[in-house]
Amino acid sequence: ALNMTHIIDLFPDRYSYEDVNLKVVTDERATTGRTTLQHALSSLAGIFMVTSGCAPLDKLRPMVRFHQPLASLQETIYRAISMYLMAQFMRSRRDLMADWTLAGLEALYHEVHMVNVGFGKRLRSSPGYDANTNALMRLDMFTYGFTQSFDDALTGLESYFQSYLSGDHKKMFTD
Repeated sequence: ALNMTHIIDLFPDRYSYEDVNLKVVTDERATTGRTTLQHALSSLAGIFMVTSGCAPLDKLRPMVRFHQPLASLQETIYRAISMYLMAQFMRSRRDLMADWTLAGLEALYHEVHMVNVGFGKRLRSSPGYDANTNALMRLDMFTYGFTQSFDDALTGLESYFQSYLSGDHKKMFTD
C-alpha cells in the first residue's frame, strides 16, 4: 500500500472512464495509445505492486522487466505462462524441483487475487473518485479470471503451437 500512495495521490479526483493519451518510453521502444485512465493506471499499478516487496507479488517481478503497456488479455496470459515456465526451467537447471504442470502458477494467481481483494477494500474506503479503485479492479479481473479459466487460456494459445504438436517430437529436433 505504501508503494502505491504517490500514484493514488495523483488521481483522487479522476473518473476511471476518462480518456487519456498514454506514452510509455523504455530503452527498447515507445508505446503510445489512447485509452481509459483505469486501463493506464492498472498497468502502472501492476508494476508498482509487483515491486513493492509483497511476497506473493514478488514472484511476478520478472514480468516487470518485459512489461507491455496496453497488452491484451491474451498477451498477458502468454507472458505470465512464459515467465513461470522460464522460472521452472531455471529451477531445474539448479536441480530444484520444477512445476511443469503449472499448478503453482494457478496457486500464485489465487494468492495475488487475495492481495488485490485486501488492497481493494482499503482503497475503496479512501476518499475520491473511482479511477484508482477501478484500476485495481481491472488488474484483479485478470488475476481472478486467470485462475477461473486457466484451461481455457491454455486452449486458446494452443493453436499458435501447431508446428510443435504434430508429428514425431524426437524426429523434429534430429532432422
